[in-house]
Parts: sequence; C-alpha cells; structure tokens
Amino acid sequence: MKIIRLSSFLFDQLTHILIEKPMEAPFLLKLISSKENAFIGSLKLSPFFIGSKVFIVVLSFLFKTPLGKNLCIKTPDALIMAFIIAFFSGLAGMKLLK
Repeated sequence: MKIIRLSSFLFDQLTHILIEKPMEAPFLLKLISSKENAFIGSLKLSPFFIGSKVFIVVLSFLFKTPLGKNLCIKTPDALIMAFIIAFFSGLAGMKLLK
C-alpha cells in the first residue's frame, strides 16, 4: 500500500512540475526548424551529426572494449584520435551530400 501511495505522490509532483514550467525546445530543434525548409536544414547539419556520433563510438570503443584496454592509449591521445576520425567522417558526409 505504501508503494502505491509513494508512486502516486511522485506522479502528482511530476505532473505539477510539468504543468507549472513548460519545457523549452532543444537548441538543435530550434536551429533546424528556424529554416524555411526544415528538411534541407537538417540535411545541412547531418555532417555534424555524423561526426559527433562517430566521436562517441570511437571513444567508447577505445575506453570500453578489451582491445582498447590492451592498446594502452592515454586519454589525450584517445581524444585526439577520436576527434580526427570524427572530423574525417564529417567531411565524408559532406562529400556524400554534394
């Protein structure tokens, strides 16, 4: 019985917070939807999306996998490698869009 009361109390509090303070649109949504044609705006930003995702994947590969741990790459070197790979991936994305 106490669990139901606690969950309903938390739900009421969360609903009250959401109704009281509306959420603001995220930065990227504002940036994309501010254009006349939102589809073209998102296509122009897609190399940035590609580069950022590749950056995260490369860092997780270098830090979380057994191969990355066996390579003994230090943090600054891993960041530089991930940034370079992400940069070239973004450039490749730009080439594909042209």
